[in-house]
Amino acid sequence: MKLYIENLKLTNKKIFEELISKYLFKKHNSIEIYTDNGVFKVENEKIYKIDFIDGEIIRMNNYIPHGNLIFDKTIVKKRQEYVSCIPNNNIIIQKIIYRLQLRPKSPFNCIIEYDIEKDCIYDIYFQLHEKHAAYSYADLDNEFIKDDLISFINEMN
Repeated sequence: MKLYIENLKLTNKKIFEELISKYLFKKHNSIEIYTDNGVFKVENEKIYKIDFIDGEIIRMNNYIPHGNLIFDKTIVKKRQEYVSCIPNNNIIIQKIIYRLQLRPKSPFNCIIEYDIEKDCIYDIYFQLHEKHAAYSYADLDNEFIKDDLISFINEMN
């Protein structure tokens, strides 16, 4: 599940680098392979098929001042068994995934996916760490979560 702020863009490379230097919690490389037969992910030199369980998309207007929240309840699951071959017709995207936190042990993370080949930000979204399966409206109405979200957005401007 992912939380997006409508029309949030981070195009200034200097601001991006400052965010990484100040708030980096975890970083890892990711290889995603898109084919007609599905999406695959390479981790630790093993290939896994990815399943998408479509979820509701909820738009919360004026969730924060001057911003709408898009709450994507789609669940992305990695199958446990390895895949030994993938179709020849594919698109490979190599990314660096940056997970940012405002403070240690914060449950709220900003995730920035960086496309290595295109040298640009691929995606920006937010997650409640350790709550990948389900968020409640109480989680989203929590003032601390809203404050963290506003802080991240202010840092990006």
